[in-house]
Amino acid sequence: MGKSVMDKPSDLLADERAAYESLKDSLVSQGLSGKWIVIAGKKQIVIRDDAEAANAAGVEAVGLDRPFLLKQIGTDDSASVPALHFGLIYAHH
Repeated sequence: MGKSVMDKPSDLLADERAAYESLKDSLVSQGLSGKWIVIAGKKQIVIRDDAEAANAAGVEAVGLDRPFLLKQIGTDDSASVPALHFGLIYAHH
């Protein structure tokens, strides 16, 4: 069974966070620091220049029924936007 918004928040994005951690050094060395990445499951979905564009692309690729990680590359977790992670706000397209 897939992930659900009813899962514990710490477990909800565990695969996505692990995938980001495994990609982070490579992304930074490619000069992508400051850009925004979307990861769903263990897959990189898209990288965009700003959070709104990345979120819109993530919603388009993944849909509204699956959680995904929206993360600014090269920043610590305090720079993430939890409301986007949990579907509390959405990009407009």
